[in-house]
Amino acid sequence: ALSLPRALLIGLLLGTVIGAVVAFAFASRSRRFLHRSEPELVLNAPLLAEIPRYDGGRASIPTRDVPDTEEAEAYRVAEASLERLTDQGDAAQVAAVVSAASGDSSRVAANLAVTAALHGKKVLVIDCNLGDPALSRLLMAPSTREGLAEVVDGSVAFQDAAVSVDLGPGSHLD
Repeated sequence: ALSLPRALLIGLLLGTVIGAVVAFAFASRSRRFLHRSEPELVLNAPLLAEIPRYDGGRASIPTRDVPDTEEAEAYRVAEASLERLTDQGDAAQVAAVVSAASGDSSRVAANLAVTAALHGKKVLVIDCNLGDPALSRLLMAPSTREGLAEVVDGSVAFQDAAVSVDLGPGSHLD
């Protein structure tokens, strides 16, 4: 027969081991990154910048609407990182933005495009979301009847579908 202190000690040890196994199982099933270095390791690509989460009171395009904010600065850092990689020959002249969360990729693409255009770069933004052209809305692009689908099917020339978005004195993107 086990003495009470010995039984408590064995119970505590078993409980700790079972708890650690359950915690490990839940942690390994998590699909979220827990540390900022994890995306770099998984994707084998450098992290360009950490973009802070928007709160409801801020503009969708802080790089254009509220340039003196933390969000706008984060996009300037990301754009500078892209430029540095491009200058080193480590990146193409094209950047694709994707996201699992609805609307995030449109906001990131719009802010990167605006930042690059405001720094004098020639920028062409292609909104590939045919069902909900949120990127075009964010950039306040003039509405046209011709778009990506018409360019792809050959009924409209690319130059006729492209529109220019004025960003202020001497700055625009297409």
